[in-house]
Amino acid sequence: MTAVELVIFDCDGVLVDSERIANQVFCTMLNDLGLSLSLQDMLGGFVGLSMPQCVELITDLQGKAPPSAFIDEVRLRTACALKEEIKPIPGIEATLAALQEFWAQIGVEMTPALEPFPALLEHIAQTFDFEAFVLGFR
Repeated sequence: MTAVELVIFDCDGVLVDSERIANQVFCTMLNDLGLSLSLQDMLGGFVGLSMPQCVELITDLQGKAPPSAFIDEVRLRTACALKEEIKPIPGIEATLAALQEFWAQIGVEMTPALEPFPALLEHIAQTFDFEAFVLGFR
């Protein structure tokens, strides 16, 4: 059998569940601004939007732009929550262990929204003990 040179995994929902954590932080902060949103509202209305699109939607919902420090605070709180709460998807560690003898490198594809979180990327690499780690953003 030929050795596989690179295996690429999508990060969120395959290796870890960062979406729920990030959206819970964002939801809490939006509620702190006075909006009444649930996590389901976040998943239905904000997931897939860029941060500028989120700011536009927030502005439409509350009739004014969020405070200037809001985005930086979202990123800071999200990074802290991800570092504390992120866990591997059940079963993925066994899958990676079973495949490990065949690959040379691991590729992880992440959404650009996670790019500002280098600590998360390092944590994921350490969690899965990747010897050779290739990262790409879609």
